[in-house]
Formats: sequence, C-alpha cells, structure tokens
Amino acid sequence: MRPVRVQQKNFGRSPAIIVSCGQYNSTILTATGQVWMAGFFDINDHRNHQDHPLEYEFKHVPFGAAYIVLIACGHSHTMAKDTEGVFLSWGYNNNNQLGYIQNANAILHIPFAHDTTTFSNEPVVSMNGGIWHSMVITADGALWASGSGRFGR
Repeated sequence: MRPVRVQQKNFGRSPAIIVSCGQYNSTILTATGQVWMAGFFDINDHRNHQDHPLEYEFKHVPFGAAYIVLIACGHSHTMAKDTEGVFLSWGYNNNNQLGYIQNANAILHIPFAHDTTTFSNEPVVSMNGGIWHSMVITADGALWASGSGRFGR
C-alpha cells in the first residue's frame, strides 16, 4: 500500500510533530501540545478499532491544563511528558509497565500523573516502552525501568 496523507482535521487541525505506535494504537502529538489517539486505547477497548489506519478516528486525550511535549507508546500502553517534566501513563499495566504499583494488572483508561518523587524529584526528559516494560531518562541522566525485567528488558 502506498502512503496516504492523513488530514489534519483528524487531530484538531494542528500540525502533528511526533507520532508513536504501539501494537494496537497510534498516538499523535500536535504543535499545540494536544494528544490524539486512534485504534485500541488499551487492549480491551474495542470501541475504536479499524483494520485500516486511515479509517481510524483520532480521539483527543484530555490532560486539563497540561501542555504535552513528548509521547511514546509501548505494546499496549502510552506515556507522555508535560512541560514541567511530569510523567503520565495509561493503558495496560499487566507487568507494572506504567510504573503504577497500586493498580498492577489493571487497565488505566485515564492518564495517571506520577508524583515528582517517582524519579527522585528529577523531571523526565525521555521515555520509551516495550512489550511489558517502560524506560525513562531523567534530567540528571539516570535511567529508570518499570515492568517485566525478563530477557534484559
């Protein structure tokens, strides 16, 4: 299949600046700091699944007053960071890949804002996700991991 341009109206008429894809979803960050998702929001959300990515209806993910500057997807989970370096995560948490211990083996449909003490009061500068894990780099250069550690993940 040849690439086909996705119309900006699909994500609030703002230019896309970052895209990240998990197995079941696509996440877009726009120039206005808004996050839009299409596909499964998590593996149990069948409300917005289509077989063809151009048929996806991108839905806005509300963050209140937060201005998102970075996104990343894992297999079945999504992460974001705002201008203050606050780390947010949502989706499937079967191996604590969201870093949210109190709700392991749950699905978070709403982004969870991690307390700054999660990463020793350092702001997040980068993150990425795998199948059952997530990794975060903070401003002091420290690498943080959550989720399954099997096979070097």
